[in-house]
Amino acid sequence: MILATHAIVGVALTRPFTSYAAAAAMGFVSHYVFDAIPHWHYYVPRIKRVVTATNYKPVSFLKPEFIPELLLIISDLMGGFFVAGLFFRSSNITHILVAAFFAILPDLLVGLCRSMPHPVLIAHDKFHRFMHARHLLDDYPILGIGSQVLIVVGILFLFR
Repeated sequence: MILATHAIVGVALTRPFTSYAAAAAMGFVSHYVFDAIPHWHYYVPRIKRVVTATNYKPVSFLKPEFIPELLLIISDLMGGFFVAGLFFRSSNITHILVAAFFAILPDLLVGLCRSMPHPVLIAHDKFHRFMHARHLLDDYPILGIGSQVLIVVGILFLFR
């Protein structure tokens, strides 16, 4: 799923919790649960080339060839925080930031694993891949984007 979807879903699911620790834990766990649903990813070919199941060599994502894709990822990330804040503006802003951050953290750890391969990060990467849907909708953008929109709308309807 895209980061925005994870952030919005993470914030929505954690609304019943008043504890920041509970919001962080629920946001984090929600990432894996929702990654198990077949979904779509936007195209980041340069990053995709170095983010493979067997490539654990350090990579610097600050090289010029990665900048356009990093800007797309940052836009996705900021969009998720913005939309979550917009829909849940009556909530505590710290709660929103904690839940959204921990909901996208697993994907950030995957990227960190590529720039700093460490046994703990590699173990997380393997777990993340294990939890990920086997069937992706990357080749079906209308279905894939539509499914994420439906998930967000459904979660917002249930938890708003």
